[in-house]
Amino acid sequence: MNIGGICIIIALLAINITLSKSCSWPTAFRNTIWHDSNRGEVTFTDTTLSGWGATAQGGTTIDSWECYSVNETSSTTLTLLLKATTTFELWRMHYVAYACLQMEEFSEQGYRYYQMSEEDQRMSYDRLPVSESSTYLINPPTENRLCLSSDDTNAPSTEEYHVIIRNGTFYYLKGYFMTIQRSTQPF
Repeated sequence: MNIGGICIIIALLAINITLSKSCSWPTAFRNTIWHDSNRGEVTFTDTTLSGWGATAQGGTTIDSWECYSVNETSSTTLTLLLKATTTFELWRMHYVAYACLQMEEFSEQGYRYYQMSEEDQRMSYDRLPVSESSTYLINPPTENRLCLSSDDTNAPSTEEYHVIIRNGTFYYLKGYFMTIQRSTQPF
């Protein structure tokens, strides 16, 4: 076998390892329904998320996502990377959307999160990065490429957060939100 053949085999093995990397949501999210302050009712399975809708330029709706990566940075903070399960076409190019959600638990029933990406015109200025679908196998996006650091000038401001609450627990959290509202009211 020649050197070129060996290189092709090594490349195919590397792609297979990358594609076979499994991703599952943290236990708190698996097989649950949540209410998102921005997207409405969303449903998690072990590895997918549905109902978390976004609209690409041109009108394509994307509301089905898969777990791409989970980075638990502490017992109460984590980063979820989502990859759309479908592509969309724009200017004769096919794209796949991603989401980088930096989440902070404020109770066992709720999280505050930021979409830690730049606004993208192709996603109607939502904070959802996109990648050409043809380059996924060659150069799959990494967390560093999809997510901004909190001190990046293009990162969302501290006021640009969303809340996600486990379905059926709103009344449990009602007192929590009233406490926040009282503590932020001027006296």
